[in-house]
Amino acid sequence: MQGKILVSGDKIRQETAGEDKIQVMIVRPDKKVIWIITSGEKTFIEMPYQSAGQTFEQWTAEKEKNARLKDEETVSGLACKKYETVEDGEKKVLWIPNEFPFPIKIEDTEMVMEYENIKLGQLDDSLFEPPADYEKISAPAVSPRE
Repeated sequence: MQGKILVSGDKIRQETAGEDKIQVMIVRPDKKVIWIITSGEKTFIEMPYQSAGQTFEQWTAEKEKNARLKDEETVSGLACKKYETVEDGEKKVLWIPNEFPFPIKIEDTEMVMEYENIKLGQLDDSLFEPPADYEKISAPAVSPRE
């Protein structure tokens, strides 16, 4: 899957391209909200923020304390520290760049995920808000299985 991730502090914007539209997820821990934006329909859904299970998690001192430093390597042109972690019996290897606290490569027994074409710079705050001309809609109701 290809897409784009923009990060400013703890604000995250993930963009993925579909058949004829771009889907955007904006994560705003400061506002305790996640917005899912669908460009084709000019709509967005608002959901409560939950830190558990986020796909793009910040590398913290706590995580580093529970990891083993394996090496230093360059990934996507950035100098990184390579760590090994074991959680619930599952081993992961993560590459954390010196410039910012997010893994840019993750390897486990099932997959390898690597971010490429990384550019550092200032981002406009409007990238982390739903567009003003988009309509807020309710999330589709999920009925329990019978």
